[in-house]
Amino acid sequence: MDRTNSFASTGIVEATKTLSHPRWPYQSLCGVFTPLEGMESSIDPNHPLANLGSGFLRAIDSTTSGPLQDLLDIIQELSLFTALLRKCDLGKNFSESLGQIADQRNLIQYRLTSLPKSTDLHLALPQAQTYEITRLALMIFSLLVIFPVTPSAAPFAQLATLLRAELQYTNIYTQSLDELNLITWAVCMGGIAAIGTPDRSWYVSTLDTIYSYCGFGDWEPVKAVLESFLWLGSTNDVDGVSLWQEVVQLRSYKRQFEARHHSELQIR
Repeated sequence: MDRTNSFASTGIVEATKTLSHPRWPYQSLCGVFTPLEGMESSIDPNHPLANLGSGFLRAIDSTTSGPLQDLLDIIQELSLFTALLRKCDLGKNFSESLGQIADQRNLIQYRLTSLPKSTDLHLALPQAQTYEITRLALMIFSLLVIFPVTPSAAPFAQLATLLRAELQYTNIYTQSLDELNLITWAVCMGGIAAIGTPDRSWYVSTLDTIYSYCGFGDWEPVKAVLESFLWLGSTNDVDGVSLWQEVVQLRSYKRQFEARHHSELQIR
């Protein structure tokens, strides 16, 4: 790797850690960039992760503005690379070198970190809010699955706080089902990013409200929703189940409190 490529790669890591735009143009590690042959142009309908990304297409109207289409283009790349990672989890071999796979990963992260904030775009509500919620949640997903950096350097806490600030202005009761599913995925991403931070309890409470409103009874229907957006079981399931268990625990506390309160009213 020459110094130019080294600077470019370092720039992507720096942009990821600081939530800023890359400082240098993208440079391939392996010379001329070529898309991976093992990364299909679309996910096979019979693939276990065939629904990846489909939730975004239903929730986001890509015809309203260019920035939302740019967002969907990156989501497509994230979906395809996630499906590729699942193949790696299964031990399947590829003709590409590790350098070529790193090139594809780096390019996806470069494009993701290059996306402008909603405040830099001329988007009207609610498109601006949808864009920013999705952009921030995608950053969290990428840090978890596509482009992980050391936990101590990853800006999970900052992303969780920024995402909460956007989600707090969302009224779940006025959303369509597809829009609510997108919010559910984003809240789950934020909840995972908020592990060990003061924001974690807010995400758990918000998920409890969403799950009660949607009538979710257990984890599997929730996971099905998440897999229609972006989710990789080998990486995300443990954190997702932990988040769900906190929601279940919160529900239990609420039921106990309501039962105790009801009993006290009867005594009076």
